[in-house]
Amino acid sequence: IARRTKEVLDQFERNPDQAGFLCSIFNTLNERSRNEPSAFAEVELTVLSEVAQNGVHTLSNVNAEGLTLCKQAMTTLLQGYVVNRPPADWKLLFKEATNIAFVLKYMFREQLVKAKFMFLDYANNPLNFRKMPNGSEMQQIVRKLVNSTLYSYGDVGIFDPEKLAEIDFISHPSLLVEHLSESEKARIKVSNTDMLLLNEVTTKWMEHMIEQSFPPLAPHHTQAIVVMMMARFY
Repeated sequence: IARRTKEVLDQFERNPDQAGFLCSIFNTLNERSRNEPSAFAEVELTVLSEVAQNGVHTLSNVNAEGLTLCKQAMTTLLQGYVVNRPPADWKLLFKEATNIAFVLKYMFREQLVKAKFMFLDYANNPLNFRKMPNGSEMQQIVRKLVNSTLYSYGDVGIFDPEKLAEIDFISHPSLLVEHLSESEKARIKVSNTDMLLLNEVTTKWMEHMIEQSFPPLAPHHTQAIVVMMMARFY
């Protein structure tokens, strides 16, 4: 025990970032070890150093400009592991967390403001239509289509990323579906039929992904906006 303890302490002394991560979960870890001492019976002390190492590595992957909410979501996930999952599983869970961070980047990276700007910039530039037959009329059609779709899509989109970052939807994917259901109820009140249809399609897709044991990813803003524009022709 003394040798293992020295190994762990030496690692934390060499890696202050890992020591900082352990400190961030220490109170939760201490409380759980006191309440469930038997859960730690088969866990080697060195698991703590691996948990800290992988925790730091995972959070560093989402510690970039524009990924604040993604980092918050990953922090929520890792803290959920310490609170709810068996300590014997922590080593593997924290190791796999890096792959989950990549998935979350997909959901949080795109900015709606930038996506809207790109659509409007294309629709308002006459050079994009000069080689088309009746280019001026085509531009008017596209501009009307883009403006009406962006108006329906709103300032948030399918889900509110700030609320999403507060729930552990990776471990509990049904929470994401519930979040969409809440958004759907709000849209019923304002009679936003376009977003209601998109909500329904997205919810069914997520439920299918959950049944297949895959992460229930929501589409990017650009993907959702294009689908809404296409749907207006059917």
